Amino acid sequence: MIGQEAGCYVTGGHDSPRDGDVTPEILFGRKYLIVRAIADSEVCSCPRCPLWYLNRRQTEKGIDAQRRIAEEFYATVIDTAPN
Repeated sequence: MIGQEAGCYVTGGHDSPRDGDVTPEILFGRKYLIVRAIADSEVCSCPRCPLWYLNRRQTEKGIDAQRRIAEEFYATVIDTAPN
């Protein structure tokens, strides 16, 4: 809860919704991810830039960046059962 009050994005494991709503299941669960607060930032429109596909907008909102980071993280990790 302290992280969320500080502007962090808190989400649960792979199967939890990415709506930013911190539920008791997330807090008492064993898997959660906290992405620190990120300010709104300008987006590069250069095709070599990893964010070139966002060139329709001049800025990326901080919450959108946090959600993108969470999605990219969960796309690269494998969910395992705890021992």
